[in-house]
Amino acid sequence: MGIRVCIFFIAMLELADFQFNINKVHLIFVGIIIGFSFIYSVKAFYTDFNIPFTNAKDAGYFLKSKVPDKVPIMTLNKFSTTPVIGYADRKFFYLPDGLTYSYFKWVEKVYLPTESELRLFAKYKGVGGLVIISDQKVDENRFPSLKLWEAFDKENYKRENYYIYTLTAQ
Repeated sequence: MGIRVCIFFIAMLELADFQFNINKVHLIFVGIIIGFSFIYSVKAFYTDFNIPFTNAKDAGYFLKSKVPDKVPIMTLNKFSTTPVIGYADRKFFYLPDGLTYSYFKWVEKVYLPTESELRLFAKYKGVGGLVIISDQKVDENRFPSLKLWEAFDKENYKRENYYIYTLTAQ
């Protein structure tokens, strides 16, 4: 936007009827302003193309390609991990109800399950383990058996990070 304004004012000066003296200092000053706005515009375009908007897309595609359909995907924070659902193209499970969900209702409270509840849910589903997704690293003291499978914590505009863990149901 800044470069457009500079070009507009320069064009207006050229189209003006009156003459005025421009010395080298003014010319250098205008050149510096145009140079800085050009550098800033190039940096903005570079940033737009190289930094993703969110990590939800990468995390969702990873879950879609690596996790079989029969393995349930649990979430520790229903609110923060909802964007991944659209890219994963499947529903996630959430405790304490153990039901699937595909969106978050703003009036719901966040419930953080224990590791024993996660194991009990895996036994109830009849699977050998669970895939668990969280928006932040889990506390190793609270969940000592969770193994980090993949971390999606690259730089992004929304500053959303996702960590995918595995848990065996032994």
